[in-house]
Amino acid sequence: MIVARIKGGLGNQLFIYAAARGISSKHNIPLKFDTISGSIRDYYQRGKSVLHHFNVNIETCSHYDSYIGHFGRFRRVINRNISNCFPMKYRIYINESKESGKIMDEILKNKPIFDVYLDGYWQSEKYFKHIETEIRKEMIITTQHDAENIVLAETIRNENAICVHVRRLHGVGNVENQQPLTTIQSLGMKYYNCAINYMIKNVKNPVFFFFADCPQWLQDNINISYPGVFVTHNTVSGEAKNYEDLWLMTQCKHFIIADSTFSWWGAWLCENTEKIVCAPRQGYRFNQNWIPEDWHVI
Repeated sequence: MIVARIKGGLGNQLFIYAAARGISSKHNIPLKFDTISGSIRDYYQRGKSVLHHFNVNIETCSHYDSYIGHFGRFRRVINRNISNCFPMKYRIYINESKESGKIMDEILKNKPIFDVYLDGYWQSEKYFKHIETEIRKEMIITTQHDAENIVLAETIRNENAICVHVRRLHGVGNVENQQPLTTIQSLGMKYYNCAINYMIKNVKNPVFFFFADCPQWLQDNINISYPGVFVTHNTVSGEAKNYEDLWLMTQCKHFIIADSTFSWWGAWLCENTEKIVCAPRQGYRFNQNWIPEDWHVI
């Protein structure tokens, strides 16, 4: 059995789910999810799993397998540290590290001998590329869209719409706990200006749809002579409807993504076979496995 720990915001949760499904399918091993411990230890207090908005099959593991309860944290530390001493297929706890590329190759090649717990973000389509069709079906949002978003989605589909995502805050899944990106250098306007100019040269009659966790900063700094729409109505006091913003993103035809798993999924899930996706070369997340080969890196 594989147990995957769900943690982080929506984009990270989708990566964890998809990667775990890919690994489980690759080795024909049953899959369960720890949907509890990741939110308990979340520094940004983003709350529980939000995967219930999607067409996913989540079978939860026991409290014991989630390392909850008496001596849970102690067992986690022991199992994690001991497992690091063994080859990949013999580990009972696989913790993603800076050597994520090496771990990816080994975990896909070597079927686990024992039940294994996956703890990481697994941010690469290579984990699930072999079941891409199934993943796309499971990433369909099943929660009913509200009237305002349905109308806006129709508007987006009728335009040569370019999604522009700007991320400057942490904890955006919990709007009561937003914090500036103090430890991570957020992307500045140089990247966005270059990406916008690239789109203008390659897309006829573009209409830009802006999604931002800090819309005022974006409105103060953006200056383009093409039509633009700022999408802000899904961020409300309490729980933000981030799954609605993700759905609206997927309705666009082209993408300028941030250094963010959230807009990565917006671009990846878009069904336009001729889409242009601009992604940042500079950023704390950038690595050779994160960006699909057909995306344009700036």
